[in-house]
Amino acid sequence: MKLVEPVLYGDIFGLEDVLSPLWLRPLDDPLLTLAVPLAGGAVVLTLGLLLNSVQLCWLSGQRLAWVADIAQLCVYWGIVLAFYQPALILLSLVGVVLCAVYKVWIERSGVAALSSLGELVENTVQLLLNTLSFVRIGAFALAHAGLSSAVFGLADGLSSSTAHLTVMILGNAVIIVLEGLVVSIQATRLVLFEFFVRFFRGQGRVFEPAHSPPSVARGHHHEH
Repeated sequence: MKLVEPVLYGDIFGLEDVLSPLWLRPLDDPLLTLAVPLAGGAVVLTLGLLLNSVQLCWLSGQRLAWVADIAQLCVYWGIVLAFYQPALILLSLVGVVLCAVYKVWIERSGVAALSSLGELVENTVQLLLNTLSFVRIGAFALAHAGLSSAVFGLADGLSSSTAHLTVMILGNAVIIVLEGLVVSIQATRLVLFEFFVRFFRGQGRVFEPAHSPPSVARGHHHEH
């Protein structure tokens, strides 16, 4: 966070009159500060689903294994984009139809199509909730701005320059430690539980170390 603030927010240990922000100051536009991480989260989740599609096609050898994920993405992005343009909700309907047709084509069963639609609804709700998890990135920026303002307000209320400097140093130290701990935990959580879970599977081939090269093996025999 401390590396991002001077560049994007024009914030150097709470001082906002030294640099001009490359982007904006969080408290100047809180909604935009929260909306941008949401959009970034949607892109990250989409990348995870695309990686899952590539993995399915690679491991299963089925050419149409990616259709289910594409249908899921259509439903997901249709709902997300509908907040900006309601007519784009039609993209979700395309995804629903694509999912049903795919299941009927693959399994030749209407029951399988209904089951897949139920899974589609469940996965879509999970994706939307996971997307909301990314709003905490913007919330951290707002929280930092609030904490910095509190430290400056407390320091400015002191008449002694020594006390003012002490409060500034201790306040920024507390902010750095607190934000470093919280941000590292939450960033790890977002990567593991929002991104990796989309394509990571605890399966695959057992790792077997490579055999020693023939020259090395012969060398050991000569030594004996």
